[in-house]
Amino acid sequence: MDKPRVYFDSGDVSGNIFCVLAEALKVLNQKGEYETADNLTKQVLSSSCYEEALKHIREHVDAVDLRGKY
Repeated sequence: MDKPRVYFDSGDVSGNIFCVLAEALKVLNQKGEYETADNLTKQVLSSSCYEEALKHIREHVDAVDLRGKY
């Protein structure tokens, strides 16, 4: 099964890791994956850097940077 896709712009407000997380959580919650969404939130909040947090998000959704930086 393909992962749902979310888009963000790393040079804009949508690239803020909490905005990316919010989009991922929206998709996961729509699919009824509440426990996954909760665990993802914990992983992102405990991440030490942007790249680590994005890696956790990408385990569950296909997060596409419109600028291609990440």
